[in-house]
Amino acid sequence: MTLTDLLRSLEQGRFYGTLELRYESGRIVLAKRCESLKLSEQDYRNNRGEADEHKR
Repeated sequence: MTLTDLLRSLEQGRFYGTLELRYESGRIVLAKRCESLKLSEQDYRNNRGEADEHKR
């Protein structure tokens, strides 16, 4: 997989996270991705694993 292919797939997959590139002698030799999960408000849980009731 080329770097261009990787970037295209991350964009198409709506990637949310960081991409770290490692260079040696001016060339990219490693790419490390760290994906984050962004929870919607409906997915929040309390520390007992139960859904929190939102009081508004």
